[in-house]
Amino acid sequence: MIQAVKTKKGTQAITSDRWHVVHSRFQGTGGKLLFVRTVHSEHDDRGGCLEAARLLWGRLSGDGTVPVAERDEVFVCRPNYKSLERSRHRRPRKG
Repeated sequence: MIQAVKTKKGTQAITSDRWHVVHSRFQGTGGKLLFVRTVHSEHDDRGGCLEAARLLWGRLSGDGTVPVAERDEVFVCRPNYKSLERSRHRRPRKG
């Protein structure tokens, strides 16, 4: 079940008790790179969740004219993982 929760720091977050796909939509205003996150779908296992994330990402992939910093993001999250409702652009992992 999808729930609105708060982190230990009191920030608004979303979570689910199942594997879930999170869609992070660009909502930049006033020069800020702001993203709003929602749970797109829930799944019983990681494999089904990955497949749903790939399908969503395929639908979101445009013609490449959107700057990298403003592209929507898709995450696969384990059960009970808290995702912030609003955040800045995710920085890619190094290595």
